[in-house]
Amino acid sequence: MSRVDSVSVLAPAKVNLVLDVLGRRADGYHEVDTVLAAIDLADVVDARAVDDRRGEVRLELAGPFASPDIPRDERNLVVRAVGPLLAAVGNGRSLALRLLKSVPSQAGLGGGSSDAAAALLAARLALGVGPDTASDITLLASLGSDTAFFAAAQDTGVARARGRGESIDVLPALPAGWCIALATPAAVASTEAVYQSLGLDAPSAKRAERPRAWNWEDGVALVRAELSNDLERAAALAVPELGRWRATLEGIDLDHWRLAGSGSTWFGLYPDERGARQGLAAVEAAAERAGLGVRFLGVAHPAGFGRRVVHRETGAADVHGSAVR
Repeated sequence: MSRVDSVSVLAPAKVNLVLDVLGRRADGYHEVDTVLAAIDLADVVDARAVDDRRGEVRLELAGPFASPDIPRDERNLVVRAVGPLLAAVGNGRSLALRLLKSVPSQAGLGGGSSDAAAALLAARLALGVGPDTASDITLLASLGSDTAFFAAAQDTGVARARGRGESIDVLPALPAGWCIALATPAAVASTEAVYQSLGLDAPSAKRAERPRAWNWEDGVALVRAELSNDLERAAALAVPELGRWRATLEGIDLDHWRLAGSGSTWFGLYPDERGARQGLAAVEAAAERAGLGVRFLGVAHPAGFGRRVVHRETGAADVHGSAVR
């Protein structure tokens, strides 16, 4: 494959339509059964190969949500995702990465995990190495529970993940006309703290998986009835303000809104943009009345992909697979 000097890849956020926590594993991870859907609120990862013989990963952050809590070094999943590839095929080159953050951090939207998956694809192209989804999934699964989803579901943006998130079954894409209203509180939610609040400190018996037979053609109302998140109660214990958000949502008859991942973002599923914006306006007004701070409000659509190349330079050869659109 021809070398690409610079490449940009979209890294979509996600919501969990379902998040069942089935128990605590002997390895310390939690056994989950979750349905994830990528949305078109997205970060952008730029990668450029540099012939400087240093063999290092350099990361720059920019954008409206390049917050101070996001590490710029090897603690960042982006750096950890591309490091092994650079060591194997870099031949002394470095990777200059620029991460444009539009997804708020510590919000349950999977921004860091998605950035890692996008960075790995961008690094492959920048270094002249063809995409290898199977290898990417294996590496990404070692970095976090949601991370592999974004590579595995790059064709539809929807998948069911089990185990600790590494066992993935790709599902059909959500209807393009559906909308997801998002409200991210000012409060942040630490994934570790939320899982600790579950109280599963020792390995526990695995709860049975629930049968799933969703058909998006059944419509939003039936899908809404199936939305659930076992972490909501634990998140309210870890971050009491989220309990106030739940009460506020129920007070305006929006009890179908759910927590995204471990929070702190809340989301509502709607059949069209008009309904989503009306719901979001109601949430914004209710939060203001309740004195609840907000970091982000917006309406997103199903992404239909897990990661996507949006820009290339120097005429690379065709890339295998559907990651390049």
